[in-house]
Amino acid sequence: MSAAQEALPAGGWGRAVARLSDFCLVVAKACIAGMTLLVTVDVILRLVARAPVRGAYEVVGLLGALAVAGALPHIQRTRAFIVVETLTETLKGAARAWLQRAMLLVETIFFALLFVQFAAGTQAMRVSRQVTDILNLPVWLAYAAIAFCFACVTLVCLWQLLQPLDRRDARVA
Repeated sequence: MSAAQEALPAGGWGRAVARLSDFCLVVAKACIAGMTLLVTVDVILRLVARAPVRGAYEVVGLLGALAVAGALPHIQRTRAFIVVETLTETLKGAARAWLQRAMLLVETIFFALLFVQFAAGTQAMRVSRQVTDILNLPVWLAYAAIAFCFACVTLVCLWQLLQPLDRRDARVA
């Protein structure tokens, strides 16, 4: 069983959070596929027809930002990130659990603040009708999608924070 499958809770709020993080991961993968396809087509057209895809740089930038933001909820849920455990390796028992909870609380607050900032930025850009330079795409759409991903990371962190300390595998929540 993969870490992602093990990390899927049995039911309730945890399952909904897991489904949201899985959805965000699918969006991230689609963005990466779109970036790959767009860059490939752009390079081929530049070589063959001497005509680049108009706005490719803009779209790749937006897709890249969304890919990173979309992967974050899944990465947080499965603990698929690199953690420097120099300090925590020396700690045992309750001290280690307390430090992990404290770090998770900081992560929760951090991503909640990012969500609030991106949500406010979304509203400001929507009202001001800010668009990209070349294709005139509404920037607020990208900000809204990224804000949604940050909200999902915050929910994952909250769910992990509310789990009992005596979980079988503390690394995967």
